[in-house]
Amino acid sequence: MAIFTYNDISITGMSACVPARVVDNRFFSDFFSDEDVTKVVQMTGISHRRWADSSLAASDLGYNAGQTLMDAMEVKPAEVDGLIFCSVTPDYRMPATSFILQDRMGLGRSTLCFDLNMGCSGFVYALNLAYSILSSTDLKRIMLVNSHIIMNEIAKKDRATSLLFGDGATATMIEKRDGDTSAGTSYLSAHTDGAGYEFIIKPGGAYRNPTSAETLRDKVRSDGSIRNDEQASMDGPAIFDFTITEVPKDISNLMAFAGKSVDEIDHFVLHQANLFIMKHIGRKLKVPMDKIPVSLDKYGNLSSVSLPLTIVSELAESLNGLKKTLLLSAFGVGLSWGSAVITLDHPVIVPIVEI
Repeated sequence: MAIFTYNDISITGMSACVPARVVDNRFFSDFFSDEDVTKVVQMTGISHRRWADSSLAASDLGYNAGQTLMDAMEVKPAEVDGLIFCSVTPDYRMPATSFILQDRMGLGRSTLCFDLNMGCSGFVYALNLAYSILSSTDLKRIMLVNSHIIMNEIAKKDRATSLLFGDGATATMIEKRDGDTSAGTSYLSAHTDGAGYEFIIKPGGAYRNPTSAETLRDKVRSDGSIRNDEQASMDGPAIFDFTITEVPKDISNLMAFAGKSVDEIDHFVLHQANLFIMKHIGRKLKVPMDKIPVSLDKYGNLSSVSLPLTIVSELAESLNGLKKTLLLSAFGVGLSWGSAVITLDHPVIVPIVEI
């Protein structure tokens, strides 16, 4: 069981940036029947999403989230020791998008920068990396930027994906607080099952199956969906089975390891994939829904942006200037999943920025 324990490290600030464009899922009635759209909305809870226009890339949303957070916390560029950029939609195949953000934010040339190619579980995985780096080096402050622009990755006529995903970015400041017990002890888990790598995949356009006329050709799939090989496909039933089997077990194991009961957790922040799945996890763990914040009705599934955006969107009033214990759980593409029990003590939570 891969569980990591950290002391004296804490999230001190969070911000988010989303596109101003709001997409109502009824927009897709041109492609699917009203009845089909209604069923998906009822099942998933996703009725509206944010979509970036074609002029925006992941670094644009990430920059606005990061710069807003630095300004709100009065953190100077020279005071950021590391920058982690987590996304499956980077600006370029090369160079890393973190390098672009380092220059655009004016961070120092000694800043540790790298990209993490992770989907839905990426926030928890990236937190684990940031905590590990801070605990084993003399670095004091790392900014984690999660950004996701999925619009061009999704086929509008794909039944499994077209009504689910949205765009957005978050910035999270993580700091070492030597000798400051207010940070508490953090517990994080990480799991992988690469046997399910094809359950969520964009099969064309990279190096195993390079871009060609064939990868860009629209194809009618067995369920009637129409998409090309450079657009994401998802096996919904397989993802559902994996999630309801593995995620509650992981959360229970981590809570037991951390010595925490449901009553001792203030909020259970789950990946905003599907409202039915979130309710199922809550019932299985005997967690009341008023402890599980929901943002997917407004923003959709934002991959690794999902967890931090939900905190900023739904928990700002609860967390600003207060001390709370959170259980985070993320799961999806990979297959990969992970959870975290963390303490947030007086974090700066910045209102969402729209561009």
